[in-house]
This record gives sequence, structure tokens and C-alpha cells, in this order.
Amino acid sequence: MPWKKDSYGNWEYKLKWKNKKLANAINELLAWLPDEPQGYRDIVFNILGAVPGGDLMYDLGYDKYVEYISWKELDMLGNLIDAIQSKEDVKAACEAFYGPPDDDDY
Repeated sequence: MPWKKDSYGNWEYKLKWKNKKLANAINELLAWLPDEPQGYRDIVFNILGAVPGGDLMYDLGYDKYVEYISWKELDMLGNLIDAIQSKEDVKAACEAFYGPPDDDDY
């Protein structure tokens, strides 16, 4: 069983394999998710559920808002999120996805 109690008696998720980066990410999310808004939890669980191997999220009752996310799509999303460091970065990404201005704007 991947759940173990830490030295303080708190439950902690221990992976069977040696992916410490994943274990750290999971444990951080487990610590924060109870205090996060439902919308944030829905985003996390829906992304996980849409990736190959994530069917358990839907078995737990989460609706399938995203049909399927490939490994490449997940990688691109992760790269975008990892690259964002400020609200200016978010604005730049939004402007890039919005597309060029209409010629009538100039």
C-alpha cells in the first residue's frame, strides 16, 4: 500500500518506484488540496483523468470535461505552466493565443 504515516503521524503517499519528483509533487498537492477551491481541484483531477492511466479519477466520480490529453499535449501544458513566472508572462501568453490584432485596430 502506498500510504504510510510520517514521523508526525500524518498520512503520506509513498510511491513504490523511485520517482521522487512525482512523490514530492503528489505530497505537496495532498497537503494543499483540502484548502483549495473546488474549481482548482476539478482542474487537477480532470487533467489527470484525461491522460492515459487516469481513468481512476472518473471511477471516483469526476466528470470527464476533457476527452483525452496525449503525452505531448500534457508536456506542452506543463512547459507553459513551468515557464510562467509573473502576471506579465500570463498576459503575454494570453495575447499570443488571442492572435494578432485586426488591421482595423491600427
